[in-house]
Amino acid sequence: MLIDARHSLLLLIDLQTRLAPAVDRAEACVARCRQLVDAARKLTVPILATEHCPEGVGPTVPALKQRLSGSEVVEKRHFNGLAEPVLRDALAAHGRRTVVVAGMEAHVCVLQTVLGLKEGGYEPKVVADAVASRAPSSRELALGRMRHHGVDIVNAEMVMFEWLKSADNPAFKEVLAMIKSGPSD
Repeated sequence: MLIDARHSLLLLIDLQTRLAPAVDRAEACVARCRQLVDAARKLTVPILATEHCPEGVGPTVPALKQRLSGSEVVEKRHFNGLAEPVLRDALAAHGRRTVVVAGMEAHVCVLQTVLGLKEGGYEPKVVADAVASRAPSSRELALGRMRHHGVDIVNAEMVMFEWLKSADNPAFKEVLAMIKSGPSD
């Protein structure tokens, strides 16, 4: 039931430059995602990010793009990222069944990808304070629907503390300092 760093992968969905300005609480969402990326790096949790039709929606926002390598970013056209062979293959290559999910928009690409993960035998964990939609009501409906289908809804601190497991983890002090300082740089 706990989120184990050894079996986890962080998936960031469509946190893109032309979408973010239209999304409610986008800055807070991106800040939480940035915190998750930094914790994942310290705890050797693999990261993948999607960009939906980047020619129109733009690249990943700079605050995250600078933290990702080119091989971690996957372009997609389907709302359900699992419909893209390149994302399916990247997930399979990592061999991790627990997928911690964050991104935009909660009621479209996040929802459809999470349901695709669930159907594909993965265990998605959706980070509520790291997902957003243009309308808050759309975000709430998406979280409710995912929960209804057996998806765990968590927050960023839950994920990071579960990844750590113990105060004896060598990364504990760094991650704890990051948590205490909040999601800003």
